[in-house]
Amino acid sequence: MKSESLCDEKQAMYLRRAIEIEDVNCPGCGESFYVIVTKTFDYDYFTTDIPFAVVRCQSCDLLYLNPRPRLSEISKIYPKEYSAYHFSNIRNPIIRKARNYMQSQKAHRILKLIPKFSESPSILDVGCGSPALLSLIRNASSKPIDLYGNDFNPDIIRDIRKAGFKAIEGNFENVNWQEGFFDVIVMNQVIEHLFDVTGVLRKTHKLLKDKGTLFIETPSDEGMDASLFRHHHWGGYHVPRHLLIFNLKTIQKTLQRFGFLIDKVEYNPSPNFWTSSFRNLLIQKGLPRSITKRMNYKNITCMMFFTVIDVLTKSFHPTSNMRIIARKQAS
Repeated sequence: MKSESLCDEKQAMYLRRAIEIEDVNCPGCGESFYVIVTKTFDYDYFTTDIPFAVVRCQSCDLLYLNPRPRLSEISKIYPKEYSAYHFSNIRNPIIRKARNYMQSQKAHRILKLIPKFSESPSILDVGCGSPALLSLIRNASSKPIDLYGNDFNPDIIRDIRKAGFKAIEGNFENVNWQEGFFDVIVMNQVIEHLFDVTGVLRKTHKLLKDKGTLFIETPSDEGMDASLFRHHHWGGYHVPRHLLIFNLKTIQKTLQRFGFLIDKVEYNPSPNFWTSSFRNLLIQKGLPRSITKRMNYKNITCMMFFTVIDVLTKSFHPTSNMRIIARKQAS
């Protein structure tokens, strides 16, 4: 497959960008033995033409990227048009209302995790990408809550402060903050992006109050779309930004290692992965960019159709969007 056939002139510019990569051991358990599941490309933003290997650890079964980009390359693999930076500015009213409804439900779910006896409740959104979820939590709360947002991007930090929230800047595993401070720490579609998941989970355990709650939403390789498109095209790979991909078994093992016990597991619709999986297949087949560029989270038809599929099937089959609610155990 010729990379130039995947893209228009703008994408070709991205393809010419070289990035530095590194070999890594399993981010979950540290072992070095793995098998290659597939090799795939950055079909979402075409930040590089490097084919990335998705591998499965032979010790703990975790999927991860190996080799992966170096941390120093983070500004290259997260371009300014990265969708998470712009969810608050979705123009299509139907998509915007649907997303706000789903996120509002999530905000209410997070608020229910605050203990009733907490006198000064506090919530931290790690790697938030924007203050959108924090705003929904604030709007949904019937009492004052200290809300914090964390991100490495200075522009996002500025937006967090501008929206009236407290900002914690930098890579979360390195932040200097009071231990036992937060009632709830949120990782909303974040843990799969982490370069140092070990450091982040250790830091999370330290910063949560006793029996505090960790709220995680992350891709799962258990979904039907993951099974159908496992060999190359699955949108959940999202290389080179998704560095590791869990399922219930692997995330349970990982959280237990760092002092967390899972209270509840939920599976929610993941229409974007379905949509991007079909788009990736069509790109590889050589369909023109004028067609494939419309297959994204802004496409009402695709998002509605695949949402219905996940809603109808999730009672008997997991989706590719996994929600984990875990409790901090005593050190």
